[in-house]
Amino acid sequence: MCSRLYGREPMKPWTFWRRARFTWMTAPRGACDRSFSGQGIRIRVACKAPTKAVGWCWNKDRLMQKKILVSVDAYETRVAILENAQLAEYFFERTDQHRMAGNIYKGRVTAIAQGMEAAFVDIGMGRNAFLFVSDVSPTMDDEFAELTDEEEEETEDEIDVERPALPPVSIGEVLKEGQEVLVQMEKEPIGTKGSRVTTNISLPGKYLVLLPMTKHIGVSRRIDNTAEKERLRALAEQLCPNGMGVIVRTAAQGRSAEEFKQDLATLRRGWERISKQGAVVRAPALVHQDLGLTFRLVRDVLTEEVTEFIIDEADVHQRLVEYTESLMPSLTPRLKLWNKDTPLFVAQGVEAEISGLMNKKVWLNCGGYI
Repeated sequence: MCSRLYGREPMKPWTFWRRARFTWMTAPRGACDRSFSGQGIRIRVACKAPTKAVGWCWNKDRLMQKKILVSVDAYETRVAILENAQLAEYFFERTDQHRMAGNIYKGRVTAIAQGMEAAFVDIGMGRNAFLFVSDVSPTMDDEFAELTDEEEEETEDEIDVERPALPPVSIGEVLKEGQEVLVQMEKEPIGTKGSRVTTNISLPGKYLVLLPMTKHIGVSRRIDNTAEKERLRALAEQLCPNGMGVIVRTAAQGRSAEEFKQDLATLRRGWERISKQGAVVRAPALVHQDLGLTFRLVRDVLTEEVTEFIIDEADVHQRLVEYTESLMPSLTPRLKLWNKDTPLFVAQGVEAEISGLMNKKVWLNCGGYI
C-alpha cells in the first residue's frame, strides 16, 4: 500500500471508497496538485478544503479485466475479446473458408523460371504456387506471420538477427522440374494470383518457434530489456535441437527453462508427425493444416491476463481443454462451457455492440461520431 505523497510528510491513514477501477482518497493539507509515488501508482490531487486534499487513485487490484468469448455454429465461428466488459476486438471465421496460410504441403515442381529466379509448384490447389529462390535457401528472412488471425490482430514479431552475406544461388541449382518438395504457404492466393510458399518451414508454439530446416537462433525485437534478451538467447541456444533453429517469441519474457522445454517438446512431436506424413504421401498433398481460429487464440492470446475463456459449443470446449492441458495446464480452469438458454453474445451484451458497429454512424464516448 502506498504510504506517502511525493515530496511531503508521511500521510495519515487513508480513507477508501471503492468505485469501479478507482479509489477515492482523502489526504492531509499540503498534498494538493502533487504526483503520487509508490507501488507504481500515480495520481493528481486537488484541494477541496483548507485541511484536506482529495483525488482518484488507480486500483492495482482492479486493473483491466480481459475476457474471451467464442460462439460456434454451423455457419461460422465468432470471437469477441472484452476488456472491462467492453468489446475491444472481434473476429470471425466462416466454416467453408478455412485459413490456408501456415499449412504445409508436399508439392511437385512443374516449371523453373530462370529469369525470375523462381519455381512454380503444384500443391493440389488448381493454381500453382510461387516459390522464390530466397525461400528455398535457408535465409534469415523476417519472422513468420504470427497467430490468431494476427495479420488482423497484431503486427508480426520481428527478430534480432545478424544477417550474413549469402552466396548467390540460381534457382536451377537447387530445384529441378518434377522434384518433390515440402513447402509451407506464406501468402494465400488472391484472385487469379497463386499462393506464395517457402521451404523454410516454421512451427509456432506458445513461447518458441521451431525452425526444423534452418539453423538459426533469434529473439523477438519487441523484447526491450537487454538482460532478458540475453537470458532468452542463452536458453534458446541451450535447448535448440541439433540441425534446427529456434525463435523466441515475445510471450516468452519471464518464462522458465522448464516451460521452454515443454513447448519445444510439443513442437518437436508435431514436426516428427509432419515429416513422417510427408514421407509417405504422394505429391501434391496437404500434409499439415494450421490451427483454426479458436486454437490460435488459446496458443497466442490466452495468458494470465485473461480471466475467462467462454465457449458455447461442448465439442469445441472439450478439444480446447485437451489442447490447453498439453500447452499450459495452469490456465485450463479458465476455459468454461456456456450451457445456458440465452445465447452467449446476447447475455454478455456483445451482440448489440457488434450490430452497432455496422451502422453508418458510430457514436464515440466523447460525444462525437464517425
